[in-house]
Amino acid sequence: MDSAANLVGIGRQFLTQGQDAYSLVTFKLALELDPAFLPAHVLISESYRRLGESARAAKHLAKAFQLSSSREVTTVGARVALSQAASSELTQHCHALCNGLLDDAEQVELHHALRAHFESQAIAAGHTAAEESSTTSKPVSLESPLTDLASVVNYCVLRFGFRKYLEIGCNQEITFRQIIAPYRIGVDPVKGGSVRLTSDEFFAETNDDFDIILIDGLHRAEQVLRDVGNALRYLRRDGVIILHDCSPATEAHQAPEPVEFIWNGDVWKALVALRTDPQLDIVTGDFDYGVGVIRRRPNSDPIVLPRPYLQLSWQELEQHRQEWLRLCLSEEVKAWL
Repeated sequence: MDSAANLVGIGRQFLTQGQDAYSLVTFKLALELDPAFLPAHVLISESYRRLGESARAAKHLAKAFQLSSSREVTTVGARVALSQAASSELTQHCHALCNGLLDDAEQVELHHALRAHFESQAIAAGHTAAEESSTTSKPVSLESPLTDLASVVNYCVLRFGFRKYLEIGCNQEITFRQIIAPYRIGVDPVKGGSVRLTSDEFFAETNDDFDIILIDGLHRAEQVLRDVGNALRYLRRDGVIILHDCSPATEAHQAPEPVEFIWNGDVWKALVALRTDPQLDIVTGDFDYGVGVIRRRPNSDPIVLPRPYLQLSWQELEQHRQEWLRLCLSEEVKAWL
């Protein structure tokens, strides 16, 4: 009786000869013998792609990704993607595909084609999502007051023509669903958004760049500073970074660990540390627990801290809140932008 490996070898010959239907039957037999045989999943994806069944191709490719991230998987996967496979199974792996191809000098051209493909797919999906959510989202215009995260992001999208949006920390998708940018990526290790990674893992893998980045992940100052540092590496020249939870109302809200339903953490310490940077200009919208807005340009109002940021106390924040956070109302934020 033929083994799965032997059948895959025969199927590969059929593919080489252009006998795609025969190759498909052969790979199916191989998977009946060994459902976890990686080469069979990779090559049956190619068979399905050639036969125009991109959804089935993506299904087997997704299984292949669970088993391995080899060069063969990424190369075949890219071809499946470029053959109109817009399935969610495949889209989840676009970053792994792009990075795997970029590591191979012979596949750089395919990498760029794939990246352009996924961006166009995401833009199309973004328009659809925006249309579907328009009946529940707040009206968006340049005249609308800034009242929360979504209103600040959408104002920037409208005013500056931003297209590419990244959200770090979108568990409940409260903000993510309201954003009107056509290209949206949401990163969360638990649920929500479109990428199931920690922010550190995502930034270590991505090659993408963004017009506007919202950071609302782990509410600890050290992590927020790391997220901002990583975000600056992938922010386009005239882009904007948004931080949430920068102005806690009570001492309990800024505790290192959640002690009440509302938890802002010590994000404010990260923000005041950034306010000392001569190359970053920052204000904080005095609404929605404090919305920090960061632009990469000379600091127009730098501050000097009395001690290292992690040693700052709640009492000091209360005393210097306006100065340190540079609190602004809606129209002031718009004018500053």
